[in-house]
Amino acid sequence: MCLCGFPTNNLTTCPLLGNFNIFKKVLFQMPNYIRLKAFGMLAEKIGADSLEIENPGSSEALRRQLLQQFPALQSLTFRMAVDRKLIQAETDISAGQEIALLPPFSGG
Repeated sequence: MCLCGFPTNNLTTCPLLGNFNIFKKVLFQMPNYIRLKAFGMLAEKIGADSLEIENPGSSEALRRQLLQQFPALQSLTFRMAVDRKLIQAETDISAGQEIALLPPFSGG
């Protein structure tokens, strides 16, 4: 069976994807990027509500990179969520994950 779930007798060829070796090269040579979403005043300071950036590897490295790249963020307090889960401490970030920059919020 190939990665896509189709039965095949040949481990290097998929009925849907074709030559698996070519697919593997494309899949594993994809750049290490993450999706960044910004909300409220954070989006205003960055100048966009979403960006795709190279993965810095951790939430702390991302925070440092953002503060350096967007100095206007230095005066703001914000939290981060990784794949829609708020983080409390430094967290590893993997390629393809979605990171949300969240301004302070309150409510009940």
